[in-house]
Amino acid sequence: MQTVKVLPFTDAGPNDYAPTPSQAHYLNVRQDPHDGDTTILTTQGGMREVFGLDVSGIPDGSRIVKVTIRSAQKQSTAGPNTYRVGFVIGATDYFVIPSHALGSGSQYIGFDDDVLVDPSDGEAWTKDRLSRSFLVHEQVSQAQGLPRPRLTECIVLALIIPPPDRPRARAQTGSPNADVASGSPGGRAASRAPAAAASSRAPRATARSSSPAGATTSTSPTGRFSSRAPAAVPTAAEIARLRARVSSTAPRAVTSSPAPTATVSSPTPSAEEA
Repeated sequence: MQTVKVLPFTDAGPNDYAPTPSQAHYLNVRQDPHDGDTTILTTQGGMREVFGLDVSGIPDGSRIVKVTIRSAQKQSTAGPNTYRVGFVIGATDYFVIPSHALGSGSQYIGFDDDVLVDPSDGEAWTKDRLSRSFLVHEQVSQAQGLPRPRLTECIVLALIIPPPDRPRARAQTGSPNADVASGSPGGRAASRAPAAAASSRAPRATARSSSPAGATTSTSPTGRFSSRAPAAVPTAAEIARLRARVSSTAPRAVTSSPAPTATVSSPTPSAEEA
């Protein structure tokens, strides 16, 4: 579980107190911990302040266990004062009971008021419900004379259980173009097999099939067969009529180097994914 600060972010009205410094009223009470006399709203007996709440800090899908209204107000040497806090939901006030009574003095007194469920219907809080609720502070009574009571903090805390982490989808296959888990540069697959080759380091037109005539089983260049099963065996009479014979086992189009001209020896071919 974690606690998220849900701060006032707008004056929803009415906003009756006197701000110091003179600015939007919500700016003077959204500090936590409070800043004492630095930013305050000087209260008026029987008047109130209403604020909209910023729920953007609550992750979508979170479970809200409870909300707490945190307030801090200064006593007055003029005499006791009483205030209450709560929510305005659907134009109806829902105040925490009992009200807070401050005696005569000059100290800031803080209160945390838990609101376990949505008071409008008793249902569990949600991010949406809280976003449609307004925080309200009402000064119930105060002594005549100066100094008047000063409100320095009025915010909401939400105790939440965040939604479980959702891992990003990652392809686990070793096939080209489907795996992004490789440390290779962007756009390269984790497989070492070229896109058109069948698990071979030979050029793309070479396959390692053991099929009969028509399959390419050697590392010879594209288009040449090295199968031991010729298409036809000549007779002795036919051999005598042959005009040309191959005296070498190396075909004319095959280089003597073990690396064919069409084969890229580098482990990172320029035209293939590594």
